[in-house]
Amino acid sequence: MSGVPWAIWPEKLEAIAAVVEAHAAGNALEFEAENGKSGPRAGEDFALTQDGIAELHVYGVLARRMNILERMSGGTSCQILARQVDAAAADPDVRGILLDVDSPGGTVDGTEELASAVRRAAAAKPVLAYTGGQMCSAAYWVASAAREIMAASTATVGSIGVAMVHYDRSGRDEMQGVKRTVLTAGKYKRAGSDEKALSEEDRGYLTGLLDDIYGEFVAAVARGRKVSEETVRSSMAEGKIFTGRQAKPLGLVDALGDGDAALSRLREMMENSGNEEAGDMAGQKKQEGTKAEAVATLDLAGLRKEHPELTDALAAEARNSGRDNERARVMEIFEIGGSVESMKAAVEGGQSANDFCRVALAEARGKEVAAVQSFEERLAESAGAHGQEHTAAQKASSLDEEAGRQALASAAQELAGKEKISVREAMLRVRRQGGGE
Repeated sequence: MSGVPWAIWPEKLEAIAAVVEAHAAGNALEFEAENGKSGPRAGEDFALTQDGIAELHVYGVLARRMNILERMSGGTSCQILARQVDAAAADPDVRGILLDVDSPGGTVDGTEELASAVRRAAAAKPVLAYTGGQMCSAAYWVASAAREIMAASTATVGSIGVAMVHYDRSGRDEMQGVKRTVLTAGKYKRAGSDEKALSEEDRGYLTGLLDDIYGEFVAAVARGRKVSEETVRSSMAEGKIFTGRQAKPLGLVDALGDGDAALSRLREMMENSGNEEAGDMAGQKKQEGTKAEAVATLDLAGLRKEHPELTDALAAEARNSGRDNERARVMEIFEIGGSVESMKAAVEGGQSANDFCRVALAEARGKEVAAVQSFEERLAESAGAHGQEHTAAQKASSLDEEAGRQALASAAQELAGKEKISVREAMLRVRRQGGGE
């Protein structure tokens, strides 16, 4: 107990301290009178209604792990409940979560861990925190992370603050003849220990710790209730306890009602959440359609107006790329070869190297055929039978050469299609394979 930060209803802290003191003194403890409700136990599933509401209980004293406190007055393990909250948030059958709160608060340790789990769940689906009894201190810290809070008009809400108890047992030790020898390393290692009175220096140190925790408490409430931290400090977080009716105008709760009203409100939240999701999807599709339409109707003039720097950069890149591509095209045409007229026409007409390669082959074949025909005609006019025989032989030889060129062109075309390369490259390969180069 001594030196432990608590976020709990003060009267409950005093009751716990009295019982712990009695236990420390060796007196028998009777828990039946103080026994209360408890939250979930390890491995326990949450209750789920037919319409998808997960009911989770935040009962008794809150602590990171339960111990003697649970036996004394009931209690909830923050770790176990946080796992249940996460499971409910991830369960597709759960459409909403009801936190049924009846707790005076508890230890600071573990509280923000549980509040963070509630915050995550509330971001995914409707979460409503309800109390018909107590929603104090650490319990309110956790509840403030829900989307909405409802309380019975006579419930007790608030007690936003942090406390620490120091026990000076030096007098009792002296009476019992006990003398403690404490060995420490570190100036503040035993700050607030119970074998001595609390020094002013230790008081300042421990007060600084409480102030820091209090600031985190205030920030969590401000975030959950969507108000400023100044508003929380001035009207909510002075350690006061309020009835549900008093808490509503202060913004500590959203509505007053009983358990049935809480379930009805949660069902409304679930229905509205479903409609909002459908509306968000429709809005998203509409927005995507509007963007697509805007892109489709954006012309060059609009692009230049909206993004001049981008337009200039793209134009420069296009010019550089175009020059490189044009240079490569012209070089390939000259490498293929042909008549000056055909190469000039190909360059000026923007003809690709592949297309020009076919033109060059056809041109070469045409020249060969024309030369053979002209030679035959001249020879036939100036020669007799012997000349005619020689002409026939020359013609046969020319035809064989023409067949070879056609076979070369055919093989080049076939290789270009098979290897996905240019006709020019294919022709060069075929020539090398046949010893043509």
